[in-house]
Amino acid sequence: MQLKYRGKSHWWLVDADGRVIDLVLGPRETSKFPYHRGQCRPFRYTPAGISRRAQTVVERVRAARG
Repeated sequence: MQLKYRGKSHWWLVDADGRVIDLVLGPRETSKFPYHRGQCRPFRYTPAGISRRAQTVVERVRAARG
């Protein structure tokens, strides 16, 4: 999901149960960000695979899973 808010682009994930997964937030941290206004956006793929920014997100999620 993505939303441009206050001049900045913010990205987050939503799981199958509709829960927001925002990698900017720490464990048990909450936010008043207007997630409900976000739109589905796919990661951009290049001929070499996903973009560097998307790869960073994937790596962080994998690292957090242990």
